Amino acid sequence: AAPSSEAVGAPPATAAAVATSAAAGRRKKVPPGHYWTAAPPQYKFPRERQIQVGPWRGTEEIGEVEKPGKAGLCHFYCLPDLVSARDVERVLARCRESEAYG
Repeated sequence: AAPSSEAVGAPPATAAAVATSAAAGRRKKVPPGHYWTAAPPQYKFPRERQIQVGPWRGTEEIGEVEKPGKAGLCHFYCLPDLVSARDVERVLARCRESEAYG
């Protein structure tokens, strides 16, 4: 059994203190987009190169950003032609029709 608060020399916890502590640990559910007032700016990748991965050939876009308060760079990559525009539209249409992504 876990030691009670009396066993470690602390005053006994009250029901109100326990309820307040439990409520503080839960996050409130907020609607999608709550933290953003506008869409983020689109990043322009400064470098690109042609690559081949298995049978797929295409352009790899390469970017890096210096993060404030962190040492070094954050590197990231994009394969814009990996999924066709037609497939992207089908996936987005399916998401719009679904009630799961409300």
